[in-house]
Amino acid sequence: MNQYTATEALEILIQEYLEKRQILDQTTDYDNLMKVIRENFKNEKNNLGDPTLIKLAEDLFQITDNSFFIFEIIHWKLKYIVKGILFAIKNENAITLAGNIRILIEHVATLNLIIQEVTKFSKNIEGQQSERKIFESTEKIKNFINKVYYGTSDKSQSETSIKNFHINESLKLLQNKVTNIIELYDFLCEYVHPNYGSNILVSSGNLSTGKLNPPESYNREILDKLRRIASYGMIFIREISIEQSSIPIKLHELVKLCFIKGQKINKIFLNRYSNPIGDGKSKETAFYFPNAKSAFEAIKFTYDYFNQEGYEHISKSIHSMDENFIYDIHETNSGVIWVKTPKL
Repeated sequence: MNQYTATEALEILIQEYLEKRQILDQTTDYDNLMKVIRENFKNEKNNLGDPTLIKLAEDLFQITDNSFFIFEIIHWKLKYIVKGILFAIKNENAITLAGNIRILIEHVATLNLIIQEVTKFSKNIEGQQSERKIFESTEKIKNFINKVYYGTSDKSQSETSIKNFHINESLKLLQNKVTNIIELYDFLCEYVHPNYGSNILVSSGNLSTGKLNPPESYNREILDKLRRIASYGMIFIREISIEQSSIPIKLHELVKLCFIKGQKINKIFLNRYSNPIGDGKSKETAFYFPNAKSAFEAIKFTYDYFNQEGYEHISKSIHSMDENFIYDIHETNSGVIWVKTPKL
């Protein structure tokens, strides 16, 4: 981005984001989007005889459905926030620019919080055999998601309302990935609150003298820093969206475990391991894990096997796919290894 000004770089990132969202936002009717998936789940659930597995399947499906919905909610809000930033740039509106950038960072921090909590849930139930602990985990994440959506501030709460997460909780968690996020957020607050910071956005900086609503050149350094912070936010959204996009699929894979014939709740999340068939030297003899219960478990088995055998993973690329399988080429310290996994 060095060849661009702070404004140009931010505009490029915004346009890139909006173009991608335009492709993803074709469907706005969420119920219609989920109709087939919900109907399939209902039919599969009716075939289960074990009431405990039925309850677990219902919990896992609710977590999957609600997580996907929350992610869509966050991205719809981000879309409008980003459009607000673009409007502020085009109209040289420094006040709107500062306000929307702070909102952007708050929603980035919240998106990261949701991703981390849902990922933690998946890790907590991995290998778990205790029915009580499994349902404690599902209840905890269901309550978390409800709080994300229904949470309100202290002042607007009634007896039945749910207290929201304070932004500081999300920012502190985000520090693990963006070490100076608190400093950046404090800077944004200075130019949003009705104090000296926001005053100088529409004046030349001295009380009762100078220009009102001065041209951008007066505050170029401040405005460029605001725009750079926004660019950091846009880049983070791009990177974290890759991580986020796989979460609903992984959660749905957990739902599917409930429908395996002979499944027991004390064995459903057991860590399993399997040696592959094949030698991994070609597409025809690609490593394959026939005991994997799902595509994601096959992927997990692959990396577990690499670790056990001392392979240092360098990169992975998709070579091809057929009706049932994806054929991946893994670059390792021992050369190329072929692996085939079921399609998701």
